[in-house]
Amino acid sequence: MNFDQCFSKHFPLLAQELEIMMSATKAMGIEFDNTLEEITLSNLGDDYNGNYEELAEGYLGALAMHVKLGNIKGFDLAELLATLNWSNEFNNDVLRLLHK
Repeated sequence: MNFDQCFSKHFPLLAQELEIMMSATKAMGIEFDNTLEEITLSNLGDDYNGNYEELAEGYLGALAMHVKLGNIKGFDLAELLATLNWSNEFNNDVLRLLHK
């Protein structure tokens, strides 16, 4: 399972919102990141080191996935997932199925 599939599965409304935004900017002739992985990483910043508790739920999930993929450093994935206390399905998808 890649980032976009995992993100869309667990955060469908935010994924749809970001995809609509990407389509609208492309329709206006503006170049834009073309995957959910790229846009969430861009919005977080690849050197994100802030307080993750201030992030919206979808971006918390994106942060965990980026940490798993090595896109963002400085967080312990197991600790992050335990703190977030989300579903076992999300944790399983991130820990076992998520890959580049």
